[in-house]
Amino acid sequence: MTGKDASAAALIEEFRTQVKRYFHADIMGNRRTMKACLPKMGNAVQALDTGVPEGRMALVPLLKDEDDGVRVYAAAYLFGRLPEEARAVWDEVLAGSKHPSAYLNVVSFKVIADWKPDDFIKAFE
Repeated sequence: MTGKDASAAALIEEFRTQVKRYFHADIMGNRRTMKACLPKMGNAVQALDTGVPEGRMALVPLLKDEDDGVRVYAAAYLFGRLPEEARAVWDEVLAGSKHPSAYLNVVSFKVIADWKPDDFIKAFE
């Protein structure tokens, strides 16, 4: 594994960890931790964009992650580049997820992405 591959793997794992922390905090009602996780997710994605040749496209494997919350946020960060794939993930989560927080996030993400797609993309850039 090259240095860039290791860096990408570490950033992807950081993103995944922060998403899982975010949803755990949501279930526990801990808004402070949720708020702290959001910029850390964004920082990991920005680091991918600036430090890895494929940039945030390195998140694509997370669209099939076992955790629906991870899939939902990976789709949000990839929406500007892969809108059909992101919508497909969200539709799958809506159709069959038992992850209550991920389900609610998808509902709000879909509404905003449909209503103001440019604003949604900008929020996750």
